[in-house]
Amino acid sequence: MVDGRGARGNAAEILMRLYEELKANLALPEVRETISRSGMIPQESPPPAELRRYVASEAIRWGKIVRDAGAAGIE
Repeated sequence: MVDGRGARGNAAEILMRLYEELKANLALPEVRETISRSGMIPQESPPPAELRRYVASEAIRWGKIVRDAGAAGIE
């Protein structure tokens, strides 16, 4: 499948390709050094499906903490 911007593949394939490209770039010493000089810690992200599961579990966990603290609904 080709969209108007020339990307090939479905959304999951495109996401995985982006993940692999970012992973490859993060492995470059000059990229890691630039990130470190900016005060951040270069760290590889888990694959998209694993990251999605982690974020969902954290939303559940922190949602419960917020509700238990009585902070839910505060704007």
